[in-house]
Amino acid sequence: MLATSREPLRVDAEQVYRVPALNVPAKGTEDPNEVLRHGAVQLFVARARAAEPQFSTGGRVTAAIAEVCRRLDGIPLAIELAAARATTLGVENLAARLDDLFRLLTDGWRTALPRHQTLRATLDWSYDLLPKTERVVLRRLVVLPGPFMLEAACTVAVDGDITACDVIDSISNLVSKSMIAATLSGYRLLETTHAYALEKLIGSDEFDSTARRHAQYYRAVFERAAAEWEARSTDEWLAAYAGIIDNLRAALDWAWSARGDVAIGVALTAAAVPLWIQLSLRDECREGVDRALANLDRTSSRGTRDEMQLWAARAWSLYNSKGPVPETVDACANVLQRGDHAGARPHLERMLDGYVPPTRRSRIVRFQVDQRLTARAILARALWLQGLPDQALHLARSNVEDARTVDHGISLSLALAFGACPVALWVGDLSMAEHFVTLLLEVSTRPGFQNWSDWGRYFEGVLAIMRGAGDSGLRLLRTALDALRDRDPGGLRYRAFMGEFAAALGMAGQVAQGLDVIEAALARCRRNSQHWCEPELLRIEGELRLLHRETGGARAAQQPFSAGLDRAPPQGALSWELRCATSLGRLWRNEHRTQEARVVLAPVLAQFAEGFATADLMTATALLDELQQTNPTEHLFRTPYLKAESSCRASAADTAIAIIESAEDRELR
Repeated sequence: MLATSREPLRVDAEQVYRVPALNVPAKGTEDPNEVLRHGAVQLFVARARAAEPQFSTGGRVTAAIAEVCRRLDGIPLAIELAAARATTLGVENLAARLDDLFRLLTDGWRTALPRHQTLRATLDWSYDLLPKTERVVLRRLVVLPGPFMLEAACTVAVDGDITACDVIDSISNLVSKSMIAATLSGYRLLETTHAYALEKLIGSDEFDSTARRHAQYYRAVFERAAAEWEARSTDEWLAAYAGIIDNLRAALDWAWSARGDVAIGVALTAAAVPLWIQLSLRDECREGVDRALANLDRTSSRGTRDEMQLWAARAWSLYNSKGPVPETVDACANVLQRGDHAGARPHLERMLDGYVPPTRRSRIVRFQVDQRLTARAILARALWLQGLPDQALHLARSNVEDARTVDHGISLSLALAFGACPVALWVGDLSMAEHFVTLLLEVSTRPGFQNWSDWGRYFEGVLAIMRGAGDSGLRLLRTALDALRDRDPGGLRYRAFMGEFAAALGMAGQVAQGLDVIEAALARCRRNSQHWCEPELLRIEGELRLLHRETGGARAAQQPFSAGLDRAPPQGALSWELRCATSLGRLWRNEHRTQEARVVLAPVLAQFAEGFATADLMTATALLDELQQTNPTEHLFRTPYLKAESSCRASAADTAIAIIESAEDRELR
């Protein structure tokens, strides 16, 4: 005897064959030929052509058919009904309106059984045959989007009348009746069943109580996730929690609704921040945090750890999407307005005394970026500034390699933008710089990474200029700086960017504009007492004044070159010092002041122990070699030049020049 049934008959010698749904294309399948190989798509096309022989699968229609078949879980009856509608609505309109399944899927055959003429009738028939407990459990489970485990199912479905055992038995029976699908990751409701049961739940008086249990459960889950972050590897942690983000979204939708609970919403948002950060979902994080902060006054969360975490998350999401704009600064300031500093101090001191770096993971969630990667990126810059270019580039390169294994887009962007890209450009390794810039641009194509994309465009412009493509490079710099200025109008890095932009303007013949830019950058440095890049800005000013005849040329350039040479040593910025010495040495060589040029350049170059294949050192070495070959009266000036060198090292360049000029007058007259 062959029998079809919605569930096993449970009789002796019964052999059950479960008829599977038709296979559907995986999400992201783009090849039309591959899409058309799937049974669900073939059924849809066959039924559509039966109703309309001219039905075509060309253009974007195939992708829309694949989406419809996925949404209908490969269920043949639902696909037949959808295909009938497609001939009047069009497939793309049908796909866009599938949220209203039961109004759309009604055109079954008149000769079919009544329960097969509409999708709702089919589900009504199945639902009405369920025992009461199974009906209640089924409709309560719809608050769980996506796959779920028994623990979550019991939490949302158990109440005074239904026990955990009732829930487990009901799920087992619903799987047998094909109302719930069993998967490798737990259980799930088919989308058609989910939509039907959701209507039933909303129409009952138990929606809010069920949604509340769901939100409370996932608040506890995310609080546990935050606690486990330190103890589990990134892969393990993401495997456990990344898949429940749809439950987070559903719980927050209810919490912020008119019948929800804002206190649960605030606590759940604060607990969810680690997952948003780990998945680099900055925009979603900021939107959720903003809603929580707007509702703080309706809760008891003011002045608590939750509020601090919310402000910190807002600062993180703003910085990584817009940079250090005023909003970001305000968020950071609010983070700092918390609690009892005197009481916090003993805790901080005890933590620092016993601090051991984590051995299993970086602390991305706590600090929003990988702290080790961030520190190494900044260290690479410092190594270059201190005259260790080989070590700087090696560290920057290895840091990027490590960042790629962390699988955190923001940390990789930071390692590239703060360390690898500028260091590679500074040392003049253009092929390495191109590799880093290309990687930064690729990473920053993700949604919400616009700030890092602007950095990438800026470095791309610098690279183009260094390769001789001045016009296109200048356009890239201008566009990137316009965007960065809006995000970081007074920022530390923006001023250094302004210096390179000013130099590019000078190379393009726009010297007056370049001088305006460099003077504005220097004014900001002095106004805010932020002098880290001032020697380089002064050097660029000198180069621009050399090009600008109206400013007095060489004499006007000497002052900023000397000032830059004066500012660099107190900072330990040997690389800035070398650049200033090279520019001043070249100026004096061109004025036939060869000995002065040599005295300025030689002591600085002598301090380097590495990096002799990098651009700045090769330029400086070539200049010094030239100066040493054109020095016929070296023995006449040895003592005065030693005095001059001493004066220079004592930050009195003008005095040194006067000594040299006086010596020349005496000896050569």
